[in-house]
Amino acid sequence: MKKIKLFLIIIFIAISILGVVILLLNFKSFMIPSEGMKNTLFSKDMIIAQKKKSVKHGDVIIFHYPKQPEAYFIQRLVAKGADEVLYVDSKLLIHFYQGDSYIQKNYSQQNIKNYLGKLWVENPYMFENKNIHYTLGSKRKENVFQVMLQKSNNVNTFAMKAIFLDDKSLKTYGLNGTKVNAFYHRVKKDSYFVVGDNREHSYDSRFWGDVSNKYLYGVSKIVYFNYLHLNRIGTFIR
Repeated sequence: MKKIKLFLIIIFIAISILGVVILLLNFKSFMIPSEGMKNTLFSKDMIIAQKKKSVKHGDVIIFHYPKQPEAYFIQRLVAKGADEVLYVDSKLLIHFYQGDSYIQKNYSQQNIKNYLGKLWVENPYMFENKNIHYTLGSKRKENVFQVMLQKSNNVNTFAMKAIFLDDKSLKTYGLNGTKVNAFYHRVKKDSYFVVGDNREHSYDSRFWGDVSNKYLYGVSKIVYFNYLHLNRIGTFIR
């Protein structure tokens, strides 16, 4: 009987050690340093992320910043390889690679726009997630679109292409003597286009481009601590 008990204890310890090893290999802790994902994540949120090789549209992902790979970024995956992205003043539009029929089947007509001879879904991730917002704030005079206009003069480093859409409802700006009211980008194969949920205060793919799959760490799961806001403990990230 004693031998059986000892055997069971050894088995229990071995399983426990294996569980800890698996946890350490597949999960990692991060602290949120900025407000780019507010109100989904707040500064000083300490989160647990799960290591993953594949991610889906809408996931809040952790990745190595392509221009500085030793740094980790966290943002929402809004488009994947072969998807197309349009950004206009306070609106993000996606033409999903599955095409027009997929968009018509899965999205409400009131959220679908027709540009460039194809259908686009306007702000697709805001339907179910009220944390995503375009709030300029009292300290900002220029919105992100205006900042993008300034940055786009350097075509060698800026990610999106300045274009003009035939839509009188869109505000038109001048850029190098031409009319501009939108930015366009097609996501590269095996890559992701990411944007912060605090969209007027986020430095993301709109400026520096795609995140290659090789830079992916995984998906954020839960806030386990915030010493400034204890009510954040246990908040699931979606």
